[in-house]
Amino acid sequence: MKVLIIYSLICLLTFQSFAQDLNYGSHNVGFRILTFIDSTRVMTNEPLAQPENRYRTIKVHIWYPTSSSSNYKMTTEKYMASQKWEDENGALETLPSRSLIHGNKNAMRSWFGAFEESDWEQLRSLEWEASIGADYHSQKFPLLIGELRPTSTFITNEYLASHGFIVAYVRQHDYESQSHQYYPVMSKTYINMARDMEFVTMKLRKMEIADQQKLGTIGFSGSGFAQVHFAMLNVDVDAIADIESGYFMEGLYEGLTALSSYDPQQIRVPFLHIFSRKLTEEEIFLDSLFLMKYADIYRLILGKPQHHWDFASEGYLAAKHLNNRKDVAQDVIESFHIFNDYLKHFFDASLKGNLESQLRIQSAQVPVEFDPELVTMEYTPRQSNMPNLAELKALFDKHSPKEVVSMMEREAEKDTFNLLQQDIFSLREVGMFYQRRGDIDKALAIAKILLIVDPENQDARGILDNLGYMLLSFEMKDEALLVFLANVENYPEHHIPRYSLGDYYQQIGKKGEALEQFEKGIKLTETATGYPENLLNAHKNAFKNKIDQLKNR
Repeated sequence: MKVLIIYSLICLLTFQSFAQDLNYGSHNVGFRILTFIDSTRVMTNEPLAQPENRYRTIKVHIWYPTSSSSNYKMTTEKYMASQKWEDENGALETLPSRSLIHGNKNAMRSWFGAFEESDWEQLRSLEWEASIGADYHSQKFPLLIGELRPTSTFITNEYLASHGFIVAYVRQHDYESQSHQYYPVMSKTYINMARDMEFVTMKLRKMEIADQQKLGTIGFSGSGFAQVHFAMLNVDVDAIADIESGYFMEGLYEGLTALSSYDPQQIRVPFLHIFSRKLTEEEIFLDSLFLMKYADIYRLILGKPQHHWDFASEGYLAAKHLNNRKDVAQDVIESFHIFNDYLKHFFDASLKGNLESQLRIQSAQVPVEFDPELVTMEYTPRQSNMPNLAELKALFDKHSPKEVVSMMEREAEKDTFNLLQQDIFSLREVGMFYQRRGDIDKALAIAKILLIVDPENQDARGILDNLGYMLLSFEMKDEALLVFLANVENYPEHHIPRYSLGDYYQQIGKKGEALEQFEKGIKLTETATGYPENLLNAHKNAFKNKIDQLKNR
């Protein structure tokens, strides 16, 4: 069910004054640039190379809550130049720094129009919230990770950090930075970035500054693709926020979905898709969003942004400080504040379990007075709760095997094509593990689940057959009977479970019950399918021999 919510400006103003400044949180903010070396990834075979050249070097820009503050602040031009810095104390006077600042200036002029030099000088020296190199907070906070856009996302990053999140953006390698434009190498870029994100997550957790359990991903524009790939590969991700990445637009969607590891069904956590109403008309593959049937899907569609970069620091800064967008400045500023506010509530709900935020993003109540041009929100609850294999095993830790089977029966009615069905081989392996371990209840449950997700499956029969004979060899006769009877119940029209049950009765001396099962079994061989003729004849002869033994005694 899709819930459509139109948020009014009046409703939003009850939380903060969106026409003024962002409503920063209670935490001071720190900023650092960290360097990690992943020694599991060799980048050159040169034996004398230094570690930073021989192995994969990963630069990370990190914003974090801090209990301290200083006058040594990040400025707009420092953020612009930081893409080439070795650490957070980089110099502005170097040629790379000056080049990056000049490039940002030209880009903003190209996107938004001419501006006065005095306005630019004031903007570039503007101080922000982040204190350079501040101490880490003693408290652990949820981690948000993504691919770096040093200028475009810094305001959002500071805002989220002030509200109790650690925001870590991985810098892309220079020789990979143009790869988004070329499909043949795009997949390598995404794979490398996903591995970088995984390594950085591990390192930040080892530093004990990030929550060990809560992990979200975040990305803007073309830097929003790798985080989706990372989330598909990493079951540790708890929430995903995609800020106008163009994921579902022609020419971009094809590159991401060309990855062999691309599978929307692997997205099993809340997914937020933020876009402008203007550009969403070009999302010709938007239906693919709802292939993420195991995810709660949120869409925030803003009606007033005039430009793709209005979701970024560049559009917001131009509207507030360059005086070259006076006709749209109010709309741009309000939209930027609204999307950041919603983004914070999304992560508060998904990673912190904040009930107020959950109600805010899932509410189905439409305010009586609203401006339909301002913002549209959509919430689509997950279509299925059918677990994947890892989630299924976790369910056994929380619930009894019978309860798990009941859950699976309910979900299978709604989700006939699911990941367990696609991963039937691994599910069988789990059943065999429980069988070898002698975990009767779980082996019985997995056998039942195999049939729930695939009624034609024959693996469950073999698992229970082996388990029954193993228990019988251990003189666990009552338990063996339970397993053999379950196998007959699961496969009432198959002859082999009848043979095994009859064999059990014969071994414990119940000749009448044994004969009954053998006679029923031999009749079932007449309608048996899927067996070579010689093998089926061998089965028939085995039944005849058992019947003759019992009748001639």
